[in-house]
Order: sequence, then structure tokens, then C-alpha cells
Amino acid sequence: MANCCCNHSQFAGCGSIFGCNGGWRPVYGPTGPTGPMGPMGPAGAIGPTGPTGPEGATGAIGPTGPTGPEGAAGAIGPTGPTGPEGAAGAIGPTGPTGPEGAAGEIGPTGPTGPEGAAGEIGPTGPTGPMGPTGPAAPVLEQAFAQMAQSQAVSNGDLYAMTPQATRAMQRDIVPGANEVSLQPGTYMISYAVGADGTQAGSYRVTPLLNGTSLPLYSAGETAAAGEQSGVSVTFIINVILPSVFQLQASMSAASMNQSVSVSILKIA
Repeated sequence: MANCCCNHSQFAGCGSIFGCNGGWRPVYGPTGPTGPMGPMGPAGAIGPTGPTGPEGATGAIGPTGPTGPEGAAGAIGPTGPTGPEGAAGAIGPTGPTGPEGAAGEIGPTGPTGPEGAAGEIGPTGPTGPMGPTGPAAPVLEQAFAQMAQSQAVSNGDLYAMTPQATRAMQRDIVPGANEVSLQPGTYMISYAVGADGTQAGSYRVTPLLNGTSLPLYSAGETAAAGEQSGVSVTFIINVILPSVFQLQASMSAASMNQSVSVSILKIA
């Protein structure tokens, strides 16, 4: 810068390059380059934190994210107490009837009830006129046998039968000690057995043919002490092969005094 002989103070506020009030003003050259920046000074102390501003408005809810995988099943909890019993339901329809069961065994024949009192005989009617006499019938020679015996009989005994009248013909009917032999044919057989009442108890008479019982023609009775009782049966039987007819006793007492009568007639 050129020397100036002027006093700076006297030109204060003058904008002319030629000076003010006839003086000279200094002329400045262009500004030189900026020098390097000096080192940064130490940071100043941090001032106190200002008050928190007001909370902003809540933002819009974002879209729902994808559903995560299903978690593992939890453990089964304890069984709760049993609830009260419900009302009974309506009765269902009846099911189909089951098949019929097998027939049970036939029970033993019960004892025959006591015979009722005989009714009074009615009056005889008037005799009708005699009809004409018919032709004489051919003489038939039939085989027959009549047996009878009084005896003490025990349970399971065969009745003894003593012949009273017989006609064997071709030996179709042959009495024995406690049996009657029969040849093939058709026979009407009648028997009667009575107890004298010296022993009380039930008894039964069963016919046998070749040792096989014929229960359809069996008969029984209950004897009271001091009272007579009896049974009687008549039946017809076909004998296919030579056979043996017998009567067998069964009873509740140890033995009984009984009488037996047997009639056998061959009718064909």
C-alpha cells in the first residue's frame, strides 16, 4: 500500500477515491487467498436437554402379517366330573322274535287221582220187541289167558301171575311164573292191581314188552293206611315178533301187599 500523508480520521465517511476535502484516500488491492484453517478448538460443553415435544399422532395400522405355523397341541387336561344322568330315552321298537328253543324233557307222569263216586243207576227202560233171529255165528276158537296172584311186592319187582284159565291154541299165549309169551298178532290186554292198605304210600304199575316199558299204559295210585286202593288199564297192542309181556312194580314204601289180575285175548 502507498504511503499516505493524510490523517485517516479526517477522511472518515468519505467515498471518493480522490479523498475528501481535497485529501488522498488509500487504495486497497485484491483480497489474497484464504489461509489454512487453524486447528479446531475444544468442543463446547453440552447444553441442557430441552423439554420433550408433544407426542405425535398415532400412525395408521399396517396390513396384517402372514399367519405363523400352528403350534404343537397342548397336553390333554384332566377329565372333568361326570355330569348328571340324562332323562331315559324312549323305548325302542321290539326286536324280532328269536328261534324257538328245544322242547324240554317230558316230566314223570303224576299219580292218578282218586276215582269219583259212581252215579246212581237210572231206571230200566221198557223192553223193545224181539227182532228176527239171525243166522248162527261161526264158532270162533280164540286164544286167551287169565292170570291172578296175591303177593308182597317191593320196588322194581315183576308181578307173579298164576294161570286161572287159558287156551293157547297154537301156543299163541303161554303164561310163565311172572311173564306171558306172545306170538305175533293183535292182543287186547287188561290188568288190575290193588293194595290192601296195610302199608301207606304211592305205587305204580308199568307193562313191559321184551323188557321195554310201555309208559302210555302205566297206572299209579296212592294208598292210605287202612284203606284199599287199586288201578286198572285195558289196551290193544300189535305184537310183530315173538315177545314176552310182564308187569313191573314201583313204589315209595319198602313193600306192599297187593293182588294182581291179568287178562289177555288174541283178537287177530
